Amino acid sequence: GAPNKHVMLDSLLTLGEAAQRVHVGDEGQKAGPIFGHLVVLLRDWHSTDDVHELLFVMEEEPSRGDDAIKARNRARELVLGAFESVTVRCLPFPGVDPRDQELHELSEEFVTTYLDLQGHLVELA
Repeated sequence: GAPNKHVMLDSLLTLGEAAQRVHVGDEGQKAGPIFGHLVVLLRDWHSTDDVHELLFVMEEEPSRGDDAIKARNRARELVLGAFESVTVRCLPFPGVDPRDQELHELSEEFVTTYLDLQGHLVELA
């Protein structure tokens, strides 16, 4: 199934709150993001389809207010405001034979995706 947005956003909220505390603690507060780039990496996953939207697009809050939606939207705001950019990447299952202790047999899909991820990280630096 898809990643659990409640669990992931709760973890991301911790990052956002930490950034907020660090930012408030700075005497010479600067405008804009306090951290560089955040790359959310999903292991043993093949596609980022809809994951970025699931995690980072604001949910419409009903007129009566849903505390869970408000909390998720707050987490999104904090994280998106704390980082210069946020991307979601996936690494598929490496296809490793558990008996192969030296990892000689990585799947071609894993290697290709890993090299693409490596290139993305270099571009962010």
